[in-house]
Amino acid sequence: MMMLTPHERLLVAALAGLCACGEGATAIRLVLTPEPVVNSPTEVAAQARTLEVIVDAAFGLEGIGAAGLTSGGGTALDLDNDDLLEVSFVSTNPEPGSLPVLELGLSSNLGRSLTFSVYGYDGEATHVAAEAVAFGAVTASGAQGEIRSVGLPFNLRAAARAPQVIMMVPADGEIGVPTNLAYITVVFSTQIAATSLTEQIQLVGEQSGIVNTRAELTDALFLDSDGTPATRSVLRLFVSLNVDGDSYTLTIATGIASTAGRTLDQSLALPNAQPWVAHFNAPAVVNGPPDCTTCPPGYGCVEDITGCVPMMSCAAGCQTGFVCDPLLVACVDDCRLFGTCPSGAATCQAQGMDAGLCR
Repeated sequence: MMMLTPHERLLVAALAGLCACGEGATAIRLVLTPEPVVNSPTEVAAQARTLEVIVDAAFGLEGIGAAGLTSGGGTALDLDNDDLLEVSFVSTNPEPGSLPVLELGLSSNLGRSLTFSVYGYDGEATHVAAEAVAFGAVTASGAQGEIRSVGLPFNLRAAARAPQVIMMVPADGEIGVPTNLAYITVVFSTQIAATSLTEQIQLVGEQSGIVNTRAELTDALFLDSDGTPATRSVLRLFVSLNVDGDSYTLTIATGIASTAGRTLDQSLALPNAQPWVAHFNAPAVVNGPPDCTTCPPGYGCVEDITGCVPMMSCAAGCQTGFVCDPLLVACVDDCRLFGTCPSGAATCQAQGMDAGLCR
């Protein structure tokens, strides 16, 4: 059995109000497990100051007959509008620098498959998932007399982390980029403050030197792994490349900030913030630059835009914490970081070609 120090253990309550205490106790211990490459446990704990555990079962929880306070210290309510009651337990993190282990007694729900969803709030719990800065879920069951420890993936939403570039077209390392490229597309992990772009973006040609660029920032709506709407910024960087061909380096500096005030960091595992640095090659064209109608594969023509426009593609890969969804042609949350999917009909794929996607 896992041994816990006093500040590591947080006894939430007994599910259904039927305490499983003392000899023969039956409980689930939820061990909140952040992914260090995406966010440090200390960072998650600092933001998730209040924790809400929601317990649910496919056909309802035993011992829960009416909405309202339960004798076990929770609140029974129908949060997902399925006409079945879930139970919510709310606790303040007793040690802001670390994440507690959450223990729930099972009793009348012994042996049943239960879904435990944990939401972290930077203030009071609101029962509104979209307002949580961190979340995660796991499905587990417990046998009579067993105190079972279960790892629950628990990470910050992208909006609560340092912003990152999660996708770029043309892709980092791409060769054969047309010299009459209209613009570079950069997708950020969250919403970016337009005012922070000033003097933070530089495109340099190996032969051409600094390239004149014009930035155009727009917002696009995505869904987090639990189905919560999330706004991410899309940057179009209009360029004028050397028709004689060149190799280019794009640098997006760490001064770029999200609307929440956090600054860019491409490698959260390193001690110092890292810029986005990407390289691509636009070789010389034999008979001069092609017009829009002769763009290479992966590029096309768009009305009122001069030059070859890059088609959105994430085939070259995404930033850590995101995976390429070929159906959406976008980098989306890696659902394995949260253990949950937007729809009850979808399952987070752990491996294979769809690993990290809800299918």
